[in-house]
Amino acid sequence: MPIEAEYQIVLNACRSLPPPRRNYHVNDYVLNLVSTVLDYQMNATTLANAESHFRRNRLPTIRTRDDLARVLATYSNDREGNINAAIYLWGYKYGNRLQQLRELLAYFDSVGVTDQEGLRRWAIESDFDRDFKGRVKGLAFAVYKWLVMRQGVETN
Repeated sequence: MPIEAEYQIVLNACRSLPPPRRNYHVNDYVLNLVSTVLDYQMNATTLANAESHFRRNRLPTIRTRDDLARVLATYSNDREGNINAAIYLWGYKYGNRLQQLRELLAYFDSVGVTDQEGLRRWAIESDFDRDFKGRVKGLAFAVYKWLVMRQGVETN
């Protein structure tokens, strides 16, 4: 874990970079949840393929929190069920990511975040330690920051 002084050095170096050229905001609740569990420590090509599969094959019919919950409920919440659901959703056997998706959905349900507007409001008001740390096994600080940034909330 980096110490505060190291963090500040990296932060200052990042601040000297030019602003991003493309918009990384995602204004879709379901896509935000899926991207949150897929878009970390994954090969870029695999990520692009998984997201493309989801957008092309599943997003047309999985538009809301309830749609996503219904799909997840059709698969057992065990290793085999999560692998099968992962294959269905994004075309890869990432059962652990599917388990994280279940937990992320349950966490947001528990705090009343069930749509994009609520997610954006949560992102604006949230704090990692208070609102995200330890809520979903395997999702930590960097994942939280990326989720918040996708809502258009700049972080430091």
